[in-house]
Amino acid sequence: MSTSPSSGLRPSFISPRQAYLAGVACWFMGMGLQFVMIPTLAAVYLRVSAQELALAQMSISIPQLLILPFSGRIADRTNGRKLLMVIHLLAVIPPVMIFWLVWSNNLSYWNLIVYGMSMGAIFAFSAPTRDALLTRVSPVNIQKGVMAAMITQFIAQLTGFTLAGIAAPLADPWALPAMNAIVLFIGFFAAFLLPSYPALSDDHGPDPGSKLTAGLKAIYHSRLLFPVLLMNLAVGIIFVGCFMVSFPLIIRDIFHGGQLEISIISFCFWGGTIATTVLLMLRKPVYHRGRLMIFGVLMGSIALFFAVTAQNFYAMCLASLTWGAFAGFNMTMSRTIVQVSAPPRMRAQILAFYNLGFIGAAPIGAFAMGMLSPIIGPQLAPALASILMLFLTISLCLFTDVLKITRLESESL
Repeated sequence: MSTSPSSGLRPSFISPRQAYLAGVACWFMGMGLQFVMIPTLAAVYLRVSAQELALAQMSISIPQLLILPFSGRIADRTNGRKLLMVIHLLAVIPPVMIFWLVWSNNLSYWNLIVYGMSMGAIFAFSAPTRDALLTRVSPVNIQKGVMAAMITQFIAQLTGFTLAGIAAPLADPWALPAMNAIVLFIGFFAAFLLPSYPALSDDHGPDPGSKLTAGLKAIYHSRLLFPVLLMNLAVGIIFVGCFMVSFPLIIRDIFHGGQLEISIISFCFWGGTIATTVLLMLRKPVYHRGRLMIFGVLMGSIALFFAVTAQNFYAMCLASLTWGAFAGFNMTMSRTIVQVSAPPRMRAQILAFYNLGFIGAAPIGAFAMGMLSPIIGPQLAPALASILMLFLTISLCLFTDVLKITRLESESL
């Protein structure tokens, strides 16, 4: 089987890297709109309870818990270009459904649950497929390739947040799913412009087989992958859970905000992440990657504490900007470590487990925040979670080799 990309009918005016980054931009601009759309429709438009908001946010992640372990193996054995084209076409359907329901004033809470589960299932195939193609469209200096994709992702998300904020005073909430559907459909053409990327052959290592345990064993026995994915699991549960549930509740119940404020706080967080990623991209590849990753999580935990206990919205924005800046260290280093350390023929499968920790585990944190917030308050619940994250990170440093993870000598610079 051929392992090199085949241009086929692909136009020559755009490079594979440009087409790949265009697809990343379209997908994550849609995700940026979705980040604002779900809490806006649930918490502001439908005025649901904290528990119902948590369930709406969890509905996006729950399908990923079930599908990601299998979707990675499918991505390893499928033509990446064709799979991304199908994914984008399917992803257009759920936001079109929500657009029509909001436009006709027939939206119900359970429509959001169906939307979340549908998009969660589609995302479970998108993430490992797209991530596994990165080292094939950008095989030299993988850390910079990872950062270029992340910068594109974050800028696209910021654009989504900005569009959502601009739409707030100009149009009803139907504008959010409408814009989401449009950018995801444009992403189909970006995928079409990619060359054909067939599954890797035996030249890239032995076939790991079809067993789900193959990827888990590779992670468990790797001193590089195991602590990173364990850290990522904690980040998914605590950090993502707080961002998905606690932030919208604090904005609504403490600062009496809505769609515009949710857009602003999201813009602040991801703006900080972009700044850090650009800074890292301008310097040579980091050597002590494990140390920088841990530094980002420790300082991010402190910044999260100040964000959720802020006394006014402006202080919350500043703390969120700081949290995002430190999160950039963790996101960049952890993804780079996984990309360069995963066996080539298992890369999509292991990246699926990476995304499973970061996104798939979020329902646990979302559920905890949704249950605790009405009891101890929307600010105290995430504050305690940030303190727990500090203890978990210190424990990881004491009992694993995470601080010893460095750049591999075999990497191309």
